[in-house]
Amino acid sequence: MTTQQKRTKLQKKCDKKYQEIGRMLYSECLICGGEYSCLHHYYPKSTCAALRYNLKNGIPICVKCHCRLHSSDDPTINNAILRKMGFIWLDELETIKRNTFIKTSLTYYEAVLENLNRIEPLKLK
Repeated sequence: MTTQQKRTKLQKKCDKKYQEIGRMLYSECLICGGEYSCLHHYYPKSTCAALRYNLKNGIPICVKCHCRLHSSDDPTINNAILRKMGFIWLDELETIKRNTFIKTSLTYYEAVLENLNRIEPLKLK
C-alpha cells in the first residue's frame, strides 16, 4: 500500500469517527429540531483542513436541512446556524481557519484519530 493510500484510509477512519462522535453528542437537528443525521461542516472540509475534525465546526443537522443547505442558494439555513451559534463562535472558527496550517500527513491523521478516540468515553449525551 502506498503512502497516499494509507493516508486516504486513515482520513476515512477519522471522518467516520468524527461522525460517530456527532451521533454520541446530538440527537436533533440544530436548525429544525428534527432527527439528527450528521455533522455538517460549517467550513467545508475541502476548504479548511484545520477545521475538518474540529467539533465546533460540526453542525448537527437532519437529512432534510442538509439537503436544502447543499442543493440551494437559500441563505435560511446558514442564517439559522448563525443565530443559534452566534458571531463569537464564527469569529473563533475564522481565527482557527486563518491562523492554522495543517500538513495532512500520515502522522497528522494518526494523531487526529488518537484524539478523536479519546472523546468516546465522555459520552456527553
